Amino acid sequence: MGAFLSALSVLSKSSPQAVEIEHSQRNVNKFKDYLYIPTDLEKDFEKIITHSPDGKIIFVCGGSGDGKSAILTKYSQKEEFKNIKFHLDATHALTPQYDAIATLDNLFQNYSNHYIALVIGINIGMIANYIEKGKDDKIKKELTKFLQGEEYDEGFYFLSFEDKKYSKFNFENNKATSGFTKSLLSLLTAEHNNPFRDAMTEAELNGDDKIEIINYKFLCIHQVQEVIIELLVRIRLAKDQFLTTRSLLDFIFNLLVGPKYIFDNLFTSENSELINQLKIFDPSLVRAKCTDGFLLEQKLFLENKDFIEFKETLIKNYDLVCDFSGRSYIRLFYLLNKISFSNDFHRTFANDFQNDTLDYFTVLKLGHEHESPIDSPFAKDIQSFYRNILTVAVSKFLNRNSPFLGTHQLLLSNYNDVLIVSDFKITPSWEEIKNNRSNTFTTFTCSFHLDKKDESISFVLNINVLELLVRLNKGYRPNKHDKNSVILLEDLVTKIKQRLILKKELNFINKNDVFEVEKDGNHFEVMHK
Repeated sequence: MGAFLSALSVLSKSSPQAVEIEHSQRNVNKFKDYLYIPTDLEKDFEKIITHSPDGKIIFVCGGSGDGKSAILTKYSQKEEFKNIKFHLDATHALTPQYDAIATLDNLFQNYSNHYIALVIGINIGMIANYIEKGKDDKIKKELTKFLQGEEYDEGFYFLSFEDKKYSKFNFENNKATSGFTKSLLSLLTAEHNNPFRDAMTEAELNGDDKIEIINYKFLCIHQVQEVIIELLVRIRLAKDQFLTTRSLLDFIFNLLVGPKYIFDNLFTSENSELINQLKIFDPSLVRAKCTDGFLLEQKLFLENKDFIEFKETLIKNYDLVCDFSGRSYIRLFYLLNKISFSNDFHRTFANDFQNDTLDYFTVLKLGHEHESPIDSPFAKDIQSFYRNILTVAVSKFLNRNSPFLGTHQLLLSNYNDVLIVSDFKITPSWEEIKNNRSNTFTTFTCSFHLDKKDESISFVLNINVLELLVRLNKGYRPNKHDKNSVILLEDLVTKIKQRLILKKELNFINKNDVFEVEKDGNHFEVMHK
């Protein structure tokens, strides 16, 4: 194993350094320590244990691999906190005589006699287990308050990696991104005072780890990092995939150390949970004119002078062995699509790689969650969404068996070939939009009026439903793969229908005859239109 591969091994989830354990001396590793990034949660944690009164219990909550143990291990080794009891992982028992629940019971019973504070790393599942099986009723009461989002008593602190303010995803310059991932990749690829780059240089001089070095050089390109971060954002939004520190490090490890070049590892590696989710975004599977044409050229061994020139520069600059498939080349074009390289042959496919839905979702979310949506820079985008995208999509979805109906007509029912139809108009409910800000990165709440005199209708929108709405506008017919999004859309359509049924005016259409029925008190007026 070369020096560089050895250095990269600390990123793997199977590395001994992947999990912090309780011991008296921390196992120091210069590569792991170099990549350590203090999070906002850690900064708040330090303030609490430094400045808060004695007698507190601090729960640091999160999933496996979030970094709870790393934070607690770091502070447990500091002399100024030696009188604080640290329990790094609540799923572990400290002795054979106690299981995890009994260990917690023992800690809660005895900590106040010996320590000024108790700090516990715990996951949400273990909190639920302790509420069910634990003995300390006071603790169980406070844990229940935390899970239910209620205010807990003084002396108890809960810091959760699942809290929105500690999310590894954020919005920056009107773009959805991951500041944590950006910082980590910048550290990993820094030009100076970087032990990973030093190890890479040593391995390069010795002729070792050739594929890993090539992959690392690709990862050092800032625009390549942007593409990778965008993909991680997409699986967070579309697949609700959480990003833990451990899963991110293992993801980077598999990009660099996987069996192929980085552009193939990004979509085909079998050893990373994040890559398994990314496979649905494999650009080589996209059916588009340019990419389909390129794949056909490769299968027929047709010569393309621009492509040959591009390959020659690729070999010269990165020492690639360019004997891979057409699909691999498309993945390479995708990875490099934000930079100018060689004769820019790869940018021929840029339009095929566009992800307009992500940008559109970001604009709408930022607009809906602005402190004053109606005055925000995205107000026109919001109006257009309700007037054009949502209105047209609802109309096409509900009227799919009666395509002759207009965009502002909705089919409410059909009796013996007589269609009961209502006119409708969707307009944003600005006040409700302002009052319904989301606490998550993945959704936002839409609110609209069918009639400004009526109560507004609200629904939660995620990127998958938004994509379905946009595609319905273009004539798309949903299939079984859209099941989850269709269920949410059907629920919205049901709310709209229920509201329209109560309107005073309805239209009845029988072949070529259209009648308008208007209710006035207990009387109905029928007019031929």
